[in-house]
Amino acid sequence: MSRLPITKEALASCSKEHSLGAIVANLQHNPHETITNRKTASMLVQSWVKQVLRKPDSIEDGEEAPKPKLVRPAPETEESLRLLEIESEKRIHPAVPNIGGKEYVIKPVPRHQPVKRDKTATESNRGKISEVLKVMSRPNKR
Repeated sequence: MSRLPITKEALASCSKEHSLGAIVANLQHNPHETITNRKTASMLVQSWVKQVLRKPDSIEDGEEAPKPKLVRPAPETEESLRLLEIESEKRIHPAVPNIGGKEYVIKPVPRHQPVKRDKTATESNRGKISEVLKVMSRPNKR
């Protein structure tokens, strides 16, 4: 079957219920087929898909060249750039807000200052417990 010259038109002319492409594609996925048959079927399906999806290299008779979808802009000149700048000056552009002349004061002024605490003696119960907690809170890095 791989030596037969099967074209895109021949595949399209097959009936819908007994389509040659569908039968070969089913053979490709059939678990009861041998591996060589499944590989051959997948190779055939790939070659047929390439035929269908291939773009024609040259323009055939009666067909026009594909037209571009985007319109090419006119080349920029000094005059066109000047007109663009004039239009841009007419628009309102966003600006960074400039808040000036304001002085912020924190009210009420704090009256209380933090109290410096004495370190607890390591001989007291509180000091011993804090040392144990420091050791226990260290990460385990062994």
